[in-house]
Parts: sequence; C-alpha cells; structure tokens
Amino acid sequence: MGKTAFGWDNYVTAATLTADAAAASGLDPSQLQNDQGSPQYAWQTTAGDVSAVLTITPATPQQSWRAAGLFRTNLTAAASVLFQYYTNAGTLVTSATVGGPMPGYQQVVSVLAAAVTADYLKITVTDTNNPDGHLNIPLVFAGPLWLPSYGRTFRSAFARDHRTDTQQTLGGQEFNTARWSRRWVSLDFDALSATDELWQYAMGLDAQARRGGNVLAIQDIDSTTSAYEAVFGTLQTSDQLTYGLKTASRVAWSARITERL
Repeated sequence: MGKTAFGWDNYVTAATLTADAAAASGLDPSQLQNDQGSPQYAWQTTAGDVSAVLTITPATPQQSWRAAGLFRTNLTAAASVLFQYYTNAGTLVTSATVGGPMPGYQQVVSVLAAAVTADYLKITVTDTNNPDGHLNIPLVFAGPLWLPSYGRTFRSAFARDHRTDTQQTLGGQEFNTARWSRRWVSLDFDALSATDELWQYAMGLDAQARRGGNVLAIQDIDSTTSAYEAVFGTLQTSDQLTYGLKTASRVAWSARITERL
C-alpha cells in the first residue's frame, strides 16, 4: 500500500552546521544535534531575522541524500523553504522548493525523486510575515531513505496522543486545558526480504529505536498529503519478527513512530 519510507541515518546529528543569520542566545545551530522537539532547545534566529540559510556539511563527503525536513517549527503556511544539494566544487546537484507547513503540523518535508550524491546541503528558510519575528526550528532531518520493497499492509494505522486537563463544576460544566498533542503512525509489513532488508534496514531501525534517536517515517512518498502524513520521532518496534507468509525468505515486521515533542 503506497511507497513507505524510513530515514534514520540523519547527517545533521554529526555534521558541521552553520547559519548566515545571527542566533538567539544559547540557540545556535548546534541545538539541532539534540533529539528534542521543544522550541527551547531549537535553532532560533534573533528578533527581526525571518530569513536564514542553514548549511549542513557531513564529516564524510560524497554522501547519498534522498530527503530533508524541518520539524516542530514556528513557520507559517506562507513560508518558503529551498533545499539545495552541492558538491565541494560548488556545483549544484539538485534543488527543491517547499511551501510552509500545513496549519497545525509545524513541518515541511522534501523527498527527491531519486537519491543524489552530494557533499553538503543548504536550506534557505524565508518567512517574511512570521508573527514571532524570528525563526525557531527544533529538529532537522537530512539523509537517505529506505523504501521497503513491499508497501505497508492495511493493518497500518495512525492517530494522536494528547493530554487535556479537565475541571468539572458541581453543575457539570467542563473547562478543558490542552497541554500537548502528538501524532503517531503504526506501520505494518508482512513481506520484508530476510536477506536484503531485514538485517540491513529493519534491524538498523531497531537499533536506532533502542538508542532513543529520531526516525523519519513517511507513509507514502507519492501521496499528495505526505506533508500531513510524515512523522519524525521515536520508533518502537514489535516484540517479535514472524514468518507470516510461511516462508523463511519473508519476514513480518511492524513499528510505531511517535512525533517527538
């Protein structure tokens, strides 16, 4: 069902990060190398700076890139985000422009039609009429993707977790205070290749999950609503890998990815 994709080899976590705009005190681009999605642990520009260029340079050149995204941002729907992939010689390999986040989703995601080899990525963010008067970006992903050879099954699901405190009067009236809300997606696969996908990819995701790092999950990279569907956060795998198709060559595997706040 669709072309599902996972990304967990995030170059941002160990890359050299630079920005052309001044950063607010304690909120420089190195903040992007933690796993928290809170605005108090983000990269933030100074007051009045609503346009900035972030450059991501991995320690090892000639890396493979397929997707990039900004998450938990304060960007408006009118924002524009330009992703440009370069070689060290200054040659532009490819680029993509994405509009601002859909209201309530706080994220922009760009997926290339095919993987490219490049040395660094420049992300130009412009949000001229941002009401905060600055850019605040807690999480960034940039790196390769794994697309399982068979799409997710119809047992896959998605929903939201939330906390809302409710006070009820003696007369029965209720007053709600929303604390937080986060999206999650449960992705189920019943035909991973035991030789080509299980150990190299599914177990790599499992290892990342146990270290507590973030994973990008996109339910269908060809979907017109992928900007809504993508979830960047923690991953929890099923307790068991099974042979549901009754063949040793195919393995059933499932995982739940929960948005990082």
